[in-house]
Amino acid sequence: MKRLKDFVEIDKRFQNSINLQLDLQDDTKLESYIPTKSSLLILQKYLKSVMGQEQEKATILIGPYGKGKSHLLLVLLQILSAPENEKVNDLVQRISKLDAETAELVEQYRSQKKKFLPVIVSSSNMNLSDAFVLGLTEALQYAGLSDIVPDSYYKEAEKAADNWMENYPKTYQKFAELMHSEHGRSIEQWRKQMDKMQEDALEAFREIYPKVTSGSQFQPIVNIETMKVYEGINRILCEKYGYAGIFLVFDEFSKYVEGHEEATFARDMKVLQDMCELANSGKEEIHIVCVAHKSIKEYGHQLSKNIKDAFDGVEGRLKEVRFVVSAKNNFELVMDAIHKDIEECRRVAAKNAEWKKVLEDTYQLPCISALFEQEEYDTVVKEGCFPLLPLTVYLLLGVSEKVAQNERSVFTFLANNEPGSLVRLIEEDEKEAHGIGAAVVYDYFSRLFRENTDLIHIHAEWLKAEYALGKAEYEEEKNIIKVMALLKMMGNEEELPVNDESIYLASGLEYGIVKEKLEQLKEAQLIQWRNRTASYDFKNNVGVDIEKKIQEEIQKQKKVNIEKVLGEIAELDYVLPKQYNQEFTMTRYFHYEYKKLEQFLALKKAEYLFEEKPADGKIIALTDADKTTDMEKVQQHLKELKDERIVVSFRENR
Repeated sequence: MKRLKDFVEIDKRFQNSINLQLDLQDDTKLESYIPTKSSLLILQKYLKSVMGQEQEKATILIGPYGKGKSHLLLVLLQILSAPENEKVNDLVQRISKLDAETAELVEQYRSQKKKFLPVIVSSSNMNLSDAFVLGLTEALQYAGLSDIVPDSYYKEAEKAADNWMENYPKTYQKFAELMHSEHGRSIEQWRKQMDKMQEDALEAFREIYPKVTSGSQFQPIVNIETMKVYEGINRILCEKYGYAGIFLVFDEFSKYVEGHEEATFARDMKVLQDMCELANSGKEEIHIVCVAHKSIKEYGHQLSKNIKDAFDGVEGRLKEVRFVVSAKNNFELVMDAIHKDIEECRRVAAKNAEWKKVLEDTYQLPCISALFEQEEYDTVVKEGCFPLLPLTVYLLLGVSEKVAQNERSVFTFLANNEPGSLVRLIEEDEKEAHGIGAAVVYDYFSRLFRENTDLIHIHAEWLKAEYALGKAEYEEEKNIIKVMALLKMMGNEEELPVNDESIYLASGLEYGIVKEKLEQLKEAQLIQWRNRTASYDFKNNVGVDIEKKIQEEIQKQKKVNIEKVLGEIAELDYVLPKQYNQEFTMTRYFHYEYKKLEQFLALKKAEYLFEEKPADGKIIALTDADKTTDMEKVQQHLKELKDERIVVSFRENR
């Protein structure tokens, strides 16, 4: 009997996530980088920027967790900071196989024999000015340039001496005596040397400073504007040390924004704004990349209005760069992570007729066949992603994009040795080799489904699934419930409806068992079949008597917002114009809203309807209008709104 662990293993290069600060000089990270078309487009953009072929020098790189943003930037920083590194030769060869233009750009940059100083700024509890300065200080120390002195240091030293002379004459007298006795200079001589920015004069001041200030250290950097610090040090790097400039990466920018105190956010945004203006001005060769998993606009109500307003001043100075990884590329990355004996895979699949049918039928799904030609599907998905079933990978990629964080992503699922990961599943599975269904994806990301209450749709489906799981008796039923939850979370009803076939192809169960268990779940009132959508759904508010719940709420409250309650409990939320979508091969959707007639007639602009919940159209369900007496008013108001995206629905009179 062949077990999965006998012929399948996970590439260890995928096991550790990237830490830009710790991994900057780690050549193994350069070796483990797997070029994709998506990542090379970004690499190409930044190479063109440092070579003067593109204008934007301050950008925000946006992409979901676990897609390789940090690894890409690590590779970029290694190329920019150590172009002579021989390991880059191997990288160029790997890149050239996929994109000759990007490989040529890397070689063009290397031929200039100039390098950038890489600066990493991390989100922390300190103010942003200090974080920028700390990042620069650490970068200079790492490069062996901690003694570098910008022009402003000389001015700060003279300002300190002037302050002693005016306000602390005894300190100034002691300073003058030590300058003469220990460094052989009069104060007049020292000041002339400082005007000429002689390093030994500044060094003499540094040595004396703690002796006249009770042990304090001269740290002028804390008194100088962040922008001036970078400007001065960059100039010296270029003029005296042969650098091309500074390349700064603000890592985990999203976490910085999400965890920032509202009271000081505006102050920190002014620092970032100044830095972006310095980069974009062209006066200095300074580049800034903020790394985020979504743009500020995409946070919606998760961020306060004050935070979003404070960011407005920066937004126009940070060019958005989207790290878009195609679904096809993602499948290829999963394939690269899973090493196996292909011949053994084929033998295992050939012995299992059910498995063979699942693999063949899955290719007929629009969400899969649209991505791959048959030959590619066989190589990349059917064999390349083994032992994961094709829909397991599809759901893993889709769900991860919605909820993933650094500690839980596609690659942590694949490669981390932790409970629920593919590594652990393979290691602990003693059964004969088999395909792995999508229920394992639900198990792995379940904690994130629970914690991400801001992702209302995801969290709601998780709640329903958890209730059903608590009532289900058999493992096969639990498997089906988990798969259903994932399919519902994806929200791709047109290409992947929650029906018998999708559940069968994603679960790894035999078709007969799927049919049997679905019937049992329906009988147990845990799921239901909806004819309108031709799909399964969890029983709405499972275990709750809706009418009873409404009556209880009425007793609790003096006044109930019926429209709000209907919006929360009604089955209708979004509706798809299927015929239109099929005819034009696109996805459009309408959103239901419940309103009183008075509310609808008071609506001044149609745009207001689309601000909170954007959609291609709105269906306004009037809760108190009478079709026979109010139709004319509604039609007249629709003409006034002049928006064909709005449809009004009357209730049935019974």
